[in-house]
Amino acid sequence: MLHETEEALQRVNVERTHCTSELNDVQRDIEAQYREKTRLEDDVMEKIRLQLTADKAAQYSASIVNRLRERTKDLETQVSIATLYYYCCCCC
Repeated sequence: MLHETEEALQRVNVERTHCTSELNDVQRDIEAQYREKTRLEDDVMEKIRLQLTADKAAQYSASIVNRLRERTKDLETQVSIATLYYYCCCCC
């Protein structure tokens, strides 16, 4: 009977070692997947940040272009009025 108990204990120890090994493998896989998930999240956040920066820069550039167009239009109008006034004064 002692021999059977020792054999059963040996089988249980082998099974425990096997289960512990499987558990360690699963734990390593989970850690690797977590690192990959974190890396991907960081990449996504960086791309979003860059896109937001690009969008803000584009909005600012468009704003400057619009202001320059308005200023150019105003200056062209002023030149036209001044030219018209000059010709009216000189010709009359």
